[in-house]
Amino acid sequence: MVRDNNIRIRIFKNRLLYVLVCVLSGLTAIPLLAILGEVLIKGWKQLGWSFITEATPNAYKAMQAVSAGQDIPGGIANGIVGTFLMLMLAAVVAIPVGVFGKTGLQRLSVTLQTCFRVLLLSLSVLLHISGW
Repeated sequence: MVRDNNIRIRIFKNRLLYVLVCVLSGLTAIPLLAILGEVLIKGWKQLGWSFITEATPNAYKAMQAVSAGQDIPGGIANGIVGTFLMLMLAAVVAIPVGVFGKTGLQRLSVTLQTCFRVLLLSLSVLLHISGW
């Protein structure tokens, strides 16, 4: 009887906290969606191939376009190229560290099995997530 009561209380708390987390997540998403909507509404005219392929204009060109009542020229090509370079640099550093670390841990795992099994499992998961 007492055990059934405890289970009911736990189920109630579980459902209550689940609903609370869902409501708070929705409230958190409202400002983000409002910002995204405002950016899309005000900037839809700028979207196109030139927005993706052209470099970002300097401040002088942007101020001239704004003062003339025109759209600001340029795009986000610099950001796309920079993001790609950062990803490549991270891969060049992280992949060898992970592979060599896993190899070294496999050799040492014979003597220190408990600790290294956890590390090997986490490295294997990370290597499989990255597609290697």
